[in-house]
Order: sequence, then C-alpha cells, then structure tokens
Amino acid sequence: NHSIISGLFEKISGFKSDDPLLLKMIKGHPDVPVTSIAAESDGIIHWESSVFNGKGNHETIKVKAVSHMGLPVNPAVISIIYDRLMQKADDWVKYTPEKGIMSWLSTPVMT
Repeated sequence: NHSIISGLFEKISGFKSDDPLLLKMIKGHPDVPVTSIAAESDGIIHWESSVFNGKGNHETIKVKAVSHMGLPVNPAVISIIYDRLMQKADDWVKYTPEKGIMSWLSTPVMT
C-alpha cells in the first residue's frame, strides 16, 4: 500500500516504507479509543492503511470525495471530530452518523 508520498517519508524518516522494523513498531492498536477517518480519494495516505479491524474501541469512518488537504474543512469530517471529542473516555461508543451527514459518507460506514 504505497502512496505518492512514500518516497518523501523514506527520505525524512530513514526507513523504507516496507521495513520490517518499522512495521513491527507500528503494529497493533493503542489501548485508547481511536477513530480513523479515511477517504479513497485522499491522494497522500492510502485509505486501506487507515482501516482498523473494528475490535474494541477502534473504528474507521470513510468519507466521500475529499482530498487529503480537504479533510480538515469537510463538513462531515468536522462533525465526526466534534462528535468523537464530545464523548467521555470511559463511555465510548462507535460513531452513529447524523441524518444530514449521510450523503458525505461512503456506504457502508466502516467500523
């Protein structure tokens, strides 16, 4: 899953993107709630590298037609981030989209 930015990452980090040591360091999931927002049209980060397996308190939400630089100003992304930040850490639940946001999300919403 190489993206167009792989070469830049390799120059800056000193790692090859498929380096076994790097893959070992980033393998696994954190013990805190995590929501990953992914877009197939991102162009910088390959969307499949953002997908969690849906176990525990990890989820992936796919949004439609947004570039990497467009993510921070996308109404659905802003709504998702707001919703996620308003949750209490000890009472975490998976994201449920509001009716008006559905048209901005890829179907189905991945979790």
